[in-house]
Amino acid sequence: IILQCPNKMPSGMIKADDRKLCPPSRCRMKLSMESSIHHFELYTEGFSVPAPSTYTSVEA
Repeated sequence: IILQCPNKMPSGMIKADDRKLCPPSRCRMKLSMESSIHHFELYTEGFSVPAPSTYTSVEA
């Protein structure tokens, strides 16, 4: 099963498009004050998970 997983994963970046869930890239943070503020808020306040959904952290 573990060997099948990489073959079934889509190519490209695997990251949610929702900017409220994912931090901005380091390059974008250095160039945009808005991205720096968003990064700060995301890590200090966190995010809320909608009621029917669940959240599990995975260490890469």
